[in-house]
Amino acid sequence: MVSHDSRLQHLITLAEGVLACYDLHGTSLTLLSETANAFFHVALPSCRPQRMSERARTRDGTEYALRLRPPGWHSTQTIAEELQWLLALRRDTDLVVPEPVPACDGTLVQEIRDPDTPLPWQGVLFHWIPGNVGRRH
Repeated sequence: MVSHDSRLQHLITLAEGVLACYDLHGTSLTLLSETANAFFHVALPSCRPQRMSERARTRDGTEYALRLRPPGWHSTQTIAEELQWLLALRRDTDLVVPEPVPACDGTLVQEIRDPDTPLPWQGVLFHWIPGNVGRRH
């Protein structure tokens, strides 16, 4: 059985691999949940100036949500179609939905190889939407 710390370090390593596709290094990662997906809060250090390419892609430039999907759940094409649907909802409605962030190469879904699995993990970076997650009143 894998320890919690080992599992967390494995997920952080995968998350850092996704963030490298965005040229985001030195971020702080906080695991928010791990169910079918692992979700991280990603924050850029406030003291680090943003690169011009980052400023062009971000709204607030400091916070993101990163979703990691384990291998074998959905194809990259299926996830890309889901993201296009979210973009259409943002464009065509007043709904507040997560907005995916394109990587340096323009793609929305990043495939991250893990030596322990034959299929890649998939990562998607979203602009952070402030709010209360999981709180019930």
